[in-house]
Amino acid sequence: TILADDQQETRRYVLHKCSESGESASFFCESCEFTAPSVTNFTSHLSTKTHKQNELRIIKSMEPDPMEEPPKRKANRRLRMGFRTYHVLLGARRVARRLARRCT
Repeated sequence: TILADDQQETRRYVLHKCSESGESASFFCESCEFTAPSVTNFTSHLSTKTHKQNELRIIKSMEPDPMEEPPKRKANRRLRMGFRTYHVLLGARRVARRLARRCT
């Protein structure tokens, strides 16, 4: 709910005051595009089935796609190694290849 002590739960609901003319302030639910004239109406909207379905739809759309290929790590590792380390390893590989050619 909006009045929860848990900050994480409170952050889920983005409240906007649409109009501030005297006592008539309305509240807007971004996930449902619902405008409520009072806090009571807004809190009752938050407990509806439609609101919960919209929240789940939004959360699922933020999850990564399991079929999507993960990024390749080898290039990242090479960048993190540093210039000197990379070239030392590259030189060691060249020497190993030369030795392998001589033996055959």
